[in-house]
Amino acid sequence: MSRPLPPFRPVLVWLALWLGLTALACAALLGFRYADARGQFNDDASTLVRQIAQRVDQHDAHLTSLAAVARFDDAGFPNFLGVSASVRQYYPRITEIVLVELAPEPSASTVPRVLAVSAPQALPDAGWSPAMTQASAGIAVGRTRLAPGRVPGTFRLIKHIPREPYTVLVFSIDAGQLVAADAGSRPIAWTLNIPDGATTVATLQGATDARPLRPSRWRLPAMILTSQLDSPSQPLAVTLQRDARWSELLPLPAVLACAVLAAVLLGALRSGQRLRRARRDARLQDQALRLAHAMRVDGLGEMASGIAHELTQPMTALLSQNQAALRLIDGGATASDLAPVIRTNIRLVNRAGAILERMRAFVSRRELPLADTDVNAVVQSVVDLTEADLASRGVVLQWEPGEAVHAVADAVSLEQVLHNLVRNAAEAMVANAAGGSDRSGASASATVNAQGLQVEPAHWVRVVASDNDRAITIVVEDNGPGIPADQLEQIFTPFYTTKEGGMGLGLPLCERLMEAMGGHIAADSVVGQGTRFTLTLKAAA
Repeated sequence: MSRPLPPFRPVLVWLALWLGLTALACAALLGFRYADARGQFNDDASTLVRQIAQRVDQHDAHLTSLAAVARFDDAGFPNFLGVSASVRQYYPRITEIVLVELAPEPSASTVPRVLAVSAPQALPDAGWSPAMTQASAGIAVGRTRLAPGRVPGTFRLIKHIPREPYTVLVFSIDAGQLVAADAGSRPIAWTLNIPDGATTVATLQGATDARPLRPSRWRLPAMILTSQLDSPSQPLAVTLQRDARWSELLPLPAVLACAVLAAVLLGALRSGQRLRRARRDARLQDQALRLAHAMRVDGLGEMASGIAHELTQPMTALLSQNQAALRLIDGGATASDLAPVIRTNIRLVNRAGAILERMRAFVSRRELPLADTDVNAVVQSVVDLTEADLASRGVVLQWEPGEAVHAVADAVSLEQVLHNLVRNAAEAMVANAAGGSDRSGASASATVNAQGLQVEPAHWVRVVASDNDRAITIVVEDNGPGIPADQLEQIFTPFYTTKEGGMGLGLPLCERLMEAMGGHIAADSVVGQGTRFTLTLKAAA
């Protein structure tokens, strides 16, 4: 048998459910807000890529314009310098514009000739280096080449203009100014990569935290988008990234709201459980009331059937005695002739009253008035009541009183049990004979054979009482058709009967009366040979 749960166990269960439901709600909210943030990031990143693409296209237009001006400009390139200053003024990301003349096939050792420089602060030879000379060599006329800048965060555009000798126009561009300071609803870290992968131009545009991100298993996945600029001269690879932060996607008020929602849902679930339990209890109570009512009705029906069953014999005997009295009167009988009949009727009426009293005691579960009972006297009373009836049916009732036998019993109840057993045995044999399986109309007395010896009658019921130390045994047996084994197991079940017109209450009542007297009844039978009922009672002191 399982022990009841401690009183705090249900609280822990509900607390675990609340925490689990809160975590589930937070996970759902986090997933929704992360997807929304991802969509916003994609929009912002696409806007930035378009903005960068538009600005690098402007570089090509300015290179083409200045190349045309430089080609046909006067000595000293005054027009070129004027236009360059205007370009730098309106497009501050173009930090330096240089016009350089090189040898027809320049090498790393070639010394450049700087023709014009437009810069906030001009450097000697415009800060030209052998690496720049090498990057500028071998460019087709009118073509543009992308190269790393002199300082981090910058890159250069080198255009070979149609002028002799070999002349190039160089733009120095600050990559950090390719994106407006207020671009996007939230900061995005972006990186520009020169196509050969050898150089990276990086900047952090307005980021809230420029420190390197430390690896953590609790960090949310970053949102990343990579795009290649569709520009022949500046095919930069753009990588954009935005960090997903717990404080933004799942702030404390949202967590509290999830906890409250989980508590409300669990409260509703708990209320639903209580409502269903109350309905179930009400349904079970209603069923219990219906069952109790049915049992009371069934009990009343069983009691009424039992009373009718037990009163049948004395009432039948009264009718028979009264009919006999009428015949005696018609024959001119005297009072002394009628006296035995009247005494028998009084005895039958008293017996009917005693049966009713015992039935009331039995129904109200009152104890029977047990006393020292003369078993021989009880059996003799049963013989007197049934012998004539059995003889008329061709059944011999065999009883030979022996030594005095006294048991602790109720005389009326014991007589009722014996009377039922004797009558059942006689009716079974008569019914079997009427069915053609035995001889009918046999004599009710012993017969004599040809040798003059007495033989057993065709149908008999025998009653034997004996004293076995502390127990009294009464055996009622017959030589009737017997009871099949499958039926023998059910003969003490109320309302079970194989007898036509029977109610199935005689033997169950006998069993209950024997139990009420502290005794026991058992049955054994052999089909074709007969049935034996054994009653056991306590012996009187």
